[in-house]
Amino acid sequence: MDHIVDRKSYQPNAMQRTIPLSILFGFVLWSYPTTGHPQELDSLIDLANRTTVTHSIADTGLAKLQTWLAAERSKAGDMDSAFVHVLKAIGLLEPLLKEHASDTNIHQLLAVANRHGGRLRYFDSQYDESLRYMQAANEHATLANDSVELGKSIMYMAFCFREMNDHAQAVAYTRKAIDVLALTDGRTELGTAYMGMGGIYTNMERTDSALHYFNRALLVFNSTGAKSQISAALLNIASLFNTIGQHDSVHQYLTLAEPFAASMSPPSQVRYRGMLGRDLVIRKEFAKGLAELTIAEEMAEGNPADLAEILHVKALAYAGLHRMPEAMATMRSGYDAMVQDLDLEKVQA
Repeated sequence: MDHIVDRKSYQPNAMQRTIPLSILFGFVLWSYPTTGHPQELDSLIDLANRTTVTHSIADTGLAKLQTWLAAERSKAGDMDSAFVHVLKAIGLLEPLLKEHASDTNIHQLLAVANRHGGRLRYFDSQYDESLRYMQAANEHATLANDSVELGKSIMYMAFCFREMNDHAQAVAYTRKAIDVLALTDGRTELGTAYMGMGGIYTNMERTDSALHYFNRALLVFNSTGAKSQISAALLNIASLFNTIGQHDSVHQYLTLAEPFAASMSPPSQVRYRGMLGRDLVIRKEFAKGLAELTIAEEMAEGNPADLAEILHVKALAYAGLHRMPEAMATMRSGYDAMVQDLDLEKVQA
């Protein structure tokens, strides 16, 4: 695959920057461990905007800060601003290659910046564009001899192919990512690659293979102690058993996930509550199931795909309690959510 990064590099306006880069770089090193609160981010953005661009190797400090700001903006959900920071970082770094073509630090920073650009395009469903950025990240990671970044870029290419329903490419790239990451200390990344492979095989309805890779991911995440990732692996396994109707196994893995509920991301919380509600309904504990599904419904507000599934099960809970008017009304609401989700898919397509 030969994807060419086709974009206009951001060119910094040196006239707007007055602070020496040496001061910024010391500040960057101090700032990296911060949690990225809004006031801190605003201060760092202002500092970056006022920093003198030297068009020399010293600009790598500012580029590193721009990439960090992109990551923090992305975590806050401000994807457009995050992408602007990515372009600024790349715009600072690419010109430096003219005189420093073999500088591994510049290539490593470009690998990270392009990976962030690819992630942002991936989450915006712009998969072709994401592949272009990830290909650039791959090339720079190779030149930087950074195996973890190399594995990450390959893994995101696999994610793109998965979303494009190219299962053969998705499997091939994920295997390659696993081979690379297995030789590094990047345990989190390796676990994520295993999870990705499990997701691909789930889409292909190859249950045994999917379960194999989800369990491998769980083993890796258990070794790192990452609670949110452990819970994600457990929910994936529970969901897989739900698909094939092995409800005792669903119950087992939801029970294992319970201690990690507080560490789950908001989407995982919705998923967990919804699956727990379904499990209770299947066990004919309708009142408890209804309570969990109501929580899941409130958390899923604005997400029609999740709402449609939650409301469908909630209607069954009402029916189990012989509250038929509410069951019928909830079923209609679930149908409306499903139609809304289909309309969104058409717009995105």
